[in-house]
Amino acid sequence: MITPANYDRVVQTAIASRRIGTPVFVRFMLLLSNSPKSAPGTLAVASSRVRSWLDQTIESIFALGRIDTGQVSLTMRFAAGATALVTLARSPKPGPAFDLMILGTKGAIHHDPGHAQLVDEPFDEPAGDPDPLLVRWIEQALRTAKPVKAHEVQP
Repeated sequence: MITPANYDRVVQTAIASRRIGTPVFVRFMLLLSNSPKSAPGTLAVASSRVRSWLDQTIESIFALGRIDTGQVSLTMRFAAGATALVTLARSPKPGPAFDLMILGTKGAIHHDPGHAQLVDEPFDEPAGDPDPLLVRWIEQALRTAKPVKAHEVQP
């Protein structure tokens, strides 16, 4: 079972087993009951996780939404053709949670909190320090509301 404490390890193990084949699409939705401390940083950490699961370099990011509304989605295109949707959303339910789907060439991994209590364990935001370049990339994509390629990221 995927829990907040072990989801990254479970995903890495499933991908390494080749049961789902080569991952080609990830949907990773973070449902938070309050605004994250740093939405671009939280999205950057989540995007880094997705990048590691797909084992590909990000080519472009398109951002939709506004941080002040608590609803932001990133679509990402990767070098070898994979794509991803990373979403940060406020949830009316108490307690934070996540929704995850990874589609591979031979199968899929799913975690959906459904209508149950979202989680029994604390789950604030993905742990880790955000990559500063990825934070700037996400901020630029939010400002421009256009796809931003890696070479277009402003310092």
